[in-house]
Amino acid sequence: MSKIKLGIIGCGFWSHYQTAAWAELSDRVDISAICDKDLSKAKKQADRFGVKAVYQDAQELLNDQDLDLADIITDVDSHAHLVKMLADHRIPVICQKPMAPNYLAAHEMVEYCRSRNTPFYIHEKFSLAKTGKVAQDITC
Repeated sequence: MSKIKLGIIGCGFWSHYQTAAWAELSDRVDISAICDKDLSKAKKQADRFGVKAVYQDAQELLNDQDLDLADIITDVDSHAHLVKMLADHRIPVICQKPMAPNYLAAHEMVEYCRSRNTPFYIHEKFSLAKTGKVAQDITC
């Protein structure tokens, strides 16, 4: 079985923990690209985890990479835009909590992914322990 090609979008506080969890699954997951609007943060995290492809723009990442899964680890105000962008590419999405600033925005994200038949997951308290299971479910 080939490895899951993962893109990580966001290199803030929580991303270090989530990237480390993905790295522990290196027998099944390849962290193919890392992206952050602050390129220096993206480069630093990519160096730490041995990721070669580094981006400052999520659309550029999607244009260049053939991903199986994306993990959005950004601030809540960027979630809807990024989730929709990934859904337009039919890339399964895992999104950091809180999902959205309000119920209406959250509902719109769910319906957008549903309309594009794109799996959509939200991190929760124990998501790092379940990362491998989620990745396996998405690709099976």
